[in-house]
Amino acid sequence: MSRRSYAQYCGLARALDLVGERWTLLVVRDLALAPRRFTDLLAGLPGVGTSLLSERLRHLEDQGVVRRAVARRPASGVVYELTGDGHRLAQAMAPLATWGAARLDPDAEAELRPEWVAYALQASFRPEAAAGMHDCYEFRLEGMVFWAVVDDGTLTVTQSKPGRADFTLTTDVPTLAQLGSGLISPRDAVTSGRARFRGDPEAGERALRVLGSGAPPQG
Repeated sequence: MSRRSYAQYCGLARALDLVGERWTLLVVRDLALAPRRFTDLLAGLPGVGTSLLSERLRHLEDQGVVRRAVARRPASGVVYELTGDGHRLAQAMAPLATWGAARLDPDAEAELRPEWVAYALQASFRPEAAAGMHDCYEFRLEGMVFWAVVDDGTLTVTQSKPGRADFTLTTDVPTLAQLGSGLISPRDAVTSGRARFRGDPEAGERALRVLGSGAPPQG
């Protein structure tokens, strides 16, 4: 089926021609953290449907944004992963996600998943505050573990363990979202039993400074 085009000699119009259809950018979002099987993508995008997801993945493959790969051991089978161009697209999406986050309805009864919070960290990252920093932060959210690696003003969020973490936060998705937005203080999160902090408190303070707001409790 042919795709409609804006037929405008404009970078934004061309980007929308290529990735502006419904679900396309959400597929890229979910692959930004780690390669995923088709069934994982399907489960993480309620409402997309098998046929539509297949179509979106084929289109992204045709555009050089996504490729198929063999899963790394101990897993097996085929996974989808972002190409270099796909990662550049994911980075370009971060400011748009920041714009959208400022317009989220805090009272909306919408689904919130750990992997979406992980992507939100990339959108909220403050590179100017991270200049000269070299830290690794571990996040444990409702059975999901991922790491945020800060390297002199750059951020990599991954589910592949990069090394020893300077700081570990164990919590649930709503609490992390509230910590990042400053709606709850780290001390209140700990005393209420909603979060556990482990590691260097100064590293935790840096983490919240470059990824959100606030400071971790001392001791």
